[in-house]
Amino acid sequence: MSPRKPSRSHQPANWDQPFSIEVPHVPNVQYGAIVDYYLSHEPRSPIQLQVFDEQGKLVRTMSSTLPAPITGELFPRYWLAPPETRALSTHAGLNRVNWNLQ
Repeated sequence: MSPRKPSRSHQPANWDQPFSIEVPHVPNVQYGAIVDYYLSHEPRSPIQLQVFDEQGKLVRTMSSTLPAPITGELFPRYWLAPPETRALSTHAGLNRVNWNLQ
C-alpha cells in the first residue's frame, strides 16, 4: 500500500503559542506527518529513522537518543515538549512518531 499524497496548509502567525495552564483546553492535532514503525523486539542500542526525498537525498534523521534539554528559554517551561517526547520509542511492537516536516 502506498502512502497518501501529503497536503500542506498555512498556519496562523501565533499557532505555536499554547494556552495558559489555567485555561481549560484540549490539545490540537499534532502538526506534521505521523510515522508508524514496528519493532519486533526491544533494540539493545539506539535506533534511527531516516526520511529521504524523491531523489534519495537524506532529509531528516530521528533517533531514540534523548536530546539535550533546552535551557535559557525566555518563555514558560510548560511550552516545551519534554525530551522523551522528542525521541523515538524503542518499545517492542507498533510505535508512532510525529515528524514536524522540518
